[in-house]
Amino acid sequence: MAKVHGRMGLKALKIAVGSCAAITLAELFGLEYATSAGIVTLLTVQNTKMDTIRLALDRFFSFILSVCLIAVCFHLPGIGWVNYGIYLLLMVTACYVMDWQNTISVNAVMGTHFMVSGNYSPAFVLEEFLMIAVGTGFALLMNWKMPDHGRRIREDIHQVENDMQRVLLALALEPVPHILILDEPVNGLDPTGILQVREQVLYLNEKKGVTIIISSHFLGELGKVATAYGVMKEGRLVKELRGDELKSIARPKIKLVTPDLIRAIPVLKANFAPTEYAIGQNGAVEIYRDATALGTVTLMFAEAGIPLLQISAEEGDSEAALVALM
Repeated sequence: MAKVHGRMGLKALKIAVGSCAAITLAELFGLEYATSAGIVTLLTVQNTKMDTIRLALDRFFSFILSVCLIAVCFHLPGIGWVNYGIYLLLMVTACYVMDWQNTISVNAVMGTHFMVSGNYSPAFVLEEFLMIAVGTGFALLMNWKMPDHGRRIREDIHQVENDMQRVLLALALEPVPHILILDEPVNGLDPTGILQVREQVLYLNEKKGVTIIISSHFLGELGKVATAYGVMKEGRLVKELRGDELKSIARPKIKLVTPDLIRAIPVLKANFAPTEYAIGQNGAVEIYRDATALGTVTLMFAEAGIPLLQISAEEGDSEAALVALM
């Protein structure tokens, strides 16, 4: 709590010093609305340096937008405050669309300067730009050495989520249940947390005899613990298969294309069992071997005098195999 109060006090001091300095410099420049530079500083100092930089950039872009709207709205026929209202309507709407909400107050004040002065000359536009530049510049200067706590805050939040997920899993295991249902148990966890959950799942299943049902999209992680799979589509179970069945349809393979398929078939039969290769409808041959056999297969067809147009190795893809079953 003391650190929080300290940071608040430091921010207040920076706002006060920066605002006073901005007003002083604006007066030295002879700006008509010098005090507004201090207000710009007050409204631009943020909690982190990066937030201040982002807001400063937004201020300059929204300044260009506001000047364009003022040039149009304040030259419409009608009473001044009506034109100002039209300007506010268009400016606020545009700022929300562009996600520049934090610039609305300064743009509104700038609009009053033009309305009260009735001056729309390039010189006055430059003066207003200098007012915003001075105020924003001192805000950046005051915040330049401020430490950026944003990254640390995000890391702390992630760590709390990890710890909470572990606590909830531990609570679900007291007492040890007969059936345990887990929904995305490793989602958002760091590598250490994922390993701990995996070890706990294996321990409960193998040592305690707990049946565990896991709903997850992390198929790579599921493959390390699951013994059976169920494929869901639109809330319905469309396919069930054992782990060895999934491995058989997601096993690695060598794919090749030859212009002489008739002569290639005897070579396939002589070197592979019927379950170790397949010929697709487009004539492409799939041999269920991993990439280490790529050279052997290529040499096999070369010695038989059979040309190959294409040959490549593919790793087993459990995700693609399951999607194909839906």
